[in-house]
Amino acid sequence: FLKMISNKCLTLEDLINRLNRIQSLCYNSSKIDYGVTLSTIHSAKGLEFKKVYIIDLIDGEFPNYTSIEKLISKNLEFMEEERRLFYVGMSRAKAELTLITVKNINGKNTSISRFLNELVENE
Repeated sequence: FLKMISNKCLTLEDLINRLNRIQSLCYNSSKIDYGVTLSTIHSAKGLEFKKVYIIDLIDGEFPNYTSIEKLISKNLEFMEEERRLFYVGMSRAKAELTLITVKNINGKNTSISRFLNELVENE
């Protein structure tokens, strides 16, 4: 990330100014009541938004392949951590939550996330 951020900086002062600008943008963006914030679930911990969209809810993405493989070998730790992250993501929504999955990607069928299936089963 630092390499990407410093790509067009010619001096250390340029880099420091750029980092300060990024910090200011991040700080002030949490005070804006409009617009779109793209975030990972990890970085959204502790934040709330009026509307939340969680995308790519397919097995292999969320939960990821590693967690699924570990679950098959009876190691529940990774899957439980992803389940907690899913809950964190859902609980960021103050008013509206939209959960998005897809049936196929580039013509290849996908499987709906087991987390979505669990929600439907528990209704």
